[in-house]
Amino acid sequence: MPLGTEGDCKYADGIFCIRISNELSPQSQIDVLTHEFSHVLSWDEEKEHGTMWGKKYAEVYNLYARWVEGRDG
Repeated sequence: MPLGTEGDCKYADGIFCIRISNELSPQSQIDVLTHEFSHVLSWDEEKEHGTMWGKKYAEVYNLYARWVEGRDG
């Protein structure tokens, strides 16, 4: 199965699989991982980019941002 342009998230047989293009920069890979992981967290509510996905994306992104700030300080 071909990979989406930057990454994708699939669910089958009780297992999530997030794939990320290895042609992206490390920061872009993190951005795509954050995006796709938000799909995992909101999967039961919605499969696309709706309100629940947006809330989960904000949560994941904010956790990542705080982690980065903690590493720098």
